[in-house]
Amino acid sequence: MLMDILLPTLYFKGIVRDHHLSTYPSNPYPIAISYSIRKSFVPRFLENGWYSLYYITFFLFGSYVYSQESWSIFPTMNIWLGWPIQPFSTLFRTYYLLELSFYLHCTIALFFETRRKDFYQMLTHHIATFFLVGASYWYRYHRIGIAILWIHNVSDIFLYSAKALNYIQKETKDQALYILAEFLFVMFAVTFLIMRLMFLPGVLIRTTFEEEEENEKTPSHLQDDKSSTNNHHHRNSNNNNNKSPKSKQQTINKKNN
Repeated sequence: MLMDILLPTLYFKGIVRDHHLSTYPSNPYPIAISYSIRKSFVPRFLENGWYSLYYITFFLFGSYVYSQESWSIFPTMNIWLGWPIQPFSTLFRTYYLLELSFYLHCTIALFFETRRKDFYQMLTHHIATFFLVGASYWYRYHRIGIAILWIHNVSDIFLYSAKALNYIQKETKDQALYILAEFLFVMFAVTFLIMRLMFLPGVLIRTTFEEEEENEKTPSHLQDDKSSTNNHHHRNSNNNNNKSPKSKQQTINKKNN
């Protein structure tokens, strides 16, 4: 299925030519044909299918990369502790550079995709995103960067999946597909509202303006002390929780005496 979507998409973008699609001599886009999608809709269907697969893949990849990190996004001060000398693993770099290359690809592919009214707006978006991701990699803002990429990817999954399904249900008149496409559009609106209009400005932009500036004013040795103090309190809390009821009672008796 992946090749069914990927190869025809490259074909319509002009990246590969007919002789590269010898696997499908009479039918270069079997999924679209199987659903009787009209020829004028095929390029858009393939583009949306491709973007849907990309965002699903990189949402899961970004989630895995974050799960392998030793820091957590909450409290948000963790994003800035130790900056700019923060660990930047090979896995993290790989994810970041692949995201960067994707937006370079989007900028180039825009000239081969179906021309739309918002061409110049999308071109501006892709170029700006490419430089923002590149600058955050270069200046080691990778912790805040992965959070921003993640919240954008999650809503785009619903958007492009809904658009791809919408092209199918227009031809098949399938009620179940219609309901699913509408549900995905609603999920896109909900995640867009929560992630981009609430979480992004309320948490990520706020911490960038407030806590990042506070971190810059804090000497590095004090940042280390603060981090070690937090770890010390965390260990003490775990030790207290692991004490048996008998030892806890002995501690209380000693304090009373």
